[in-house]
Amino acid sequence: MDDQRVADERARAELEAQLGEARRDVNDVSQRLEACEQDIATVEDQLGTEKIARHTAEQHVLDLNDRLADAERHQESLEEKHKHARDALEHYRTAAKEQRE
Repeated sequence: MDDQRVADERARAELEAQLGEARRDVNDVSQRLEACEQDIATVEDQLGTEKIARHTAEQHVLDLNDRLADAERHQESLEEKHKHARDALEHYRTAAKEQRE
């Protein structure tokens, strides 16, 4: 009976040691999981910030493209006005020249 009791005590001690080791492993895994969750939260925050920055940049590009189109239309208008002014000047010069002759 004493041998059985000693064997049971040893088995119990071994199982308690395994349980302690398992608890430490679970604790380590829990800590690593918590660290990963914090990393994920940080990355999600950074992603949100980058999405906002990208959207802002895309909107800025659209705005610049609109301004460029407006500037090109304005330039075309000025060129057309300049052409009409040159034509009018040429017509005036021709008319003045004809009057002198």
